[in-house]
Amino acid sequence: MTWQESTLGSNQPEEITTLKAHVTTLKDALSTFFAILETQAEAAKLLCIDVIHPQLIAINTTCDQIIDTINDIDMGPVRSITITPNTYGVTPGYNRLTGMLSLSTLKNMNYLDSALDDEGDENRPVGTGNWGAFIGVVSCYLEEIQTAKDTISSFGDFFSMNQLKNLNKKIETIYARKAGSLPDPPMPVEPNFKTMFTAELFPVLQDVLNDTKSVVEGVKDSSTKASETKDLIIAYFNEKEQEMVDIEAKFDAFLDKFALGISGTGLYWNYIEPVASGVDLIKSAVSTGFPTAWDAHDYSISFMLAGTNAIGTIGTILGV
Repeated sequence: MTWQESTLGSNQPEEITTLKAHVTTLKDALSTFFAILETQAEAAKLLCIDVIHPQLIAINTTCDQIIDTINDIDMGPVRSITITPNTYGVTPGYNRLTGMLSLSTLKNMNYLDSALDDEGDENRPVGTGNWGAFIGVVSCYLEEIQTAKDTISSFGDFFSMNQLKNLNKKIETIYARKAGSLPDPPMPVEPNFKTMFTAELFPVLQDVLNDTKSVVEGVKDSSTKASETKDLIIAYFNEKEQEMVDIEAKFDAFLDKFALGISGTGLYWNYIEPVASGVDLIKSAVSTGFPTAWDAHDYSISFMLAGTNAIGTIGTILGV
């Protein structure tokens, strides 16, 4: 539970790579099964009447492995909060030369700490349960912001957070103005915690999990009804083999995207694994033990995700 300054997420999450391996195994098993049905008439006849045939047992076993792995990936609710110089309730500094709002990193942490104590916020993490959190920070000098904005954008892309993507665009707009031309006042954004689902943070992963489970459950159901006519079985498994090829490609696309990770100027992060009385550890992370560089930094954004089991999923994806 210490602040790190390193690239995030440039890994191959073990649960996801294991799931993809099961998908590949099932695709190959379906291909073998399809070939037997199509080219070996006597063997096909046996397969269509023998529901304990080794090929069908292998397919059923792999289907169960995939379904179990998907069920173990918790895409449930988390509580999120983002603090930037543009956040409603924040008192930022202002640079008249550039038109940029500023917010020191230490002051940013004070706002996060206060949000955790806000009794009027019903979405904040409370209690002695198994809470954990991921906290991301971009911290830099204001003159570094044109470089650090790409780090902010990386956070927004990785977690599908439009608020951070829009902040990056706002910075670009301000610096594109002519000298002496002041920006419009920022639109306020509520600083309270919000409840959202992990699926909203990683919609690509949620889609591929849903697609995989749907196809696999259909394959398992049909493999237990192999006494149906050979022609129907051939047509069905040929279709499902092609669907598994498509799903395998979706897994590759997901893994390729997240292998890029989050990196860039001013990136810091802290991960608190879900444990009993985890809220106390989260509060400690935003109140003590800060990197020395933060003492002087005058620009920052912070992004916290707090939750229970779903935080473990986020930790797995990030490789922390």
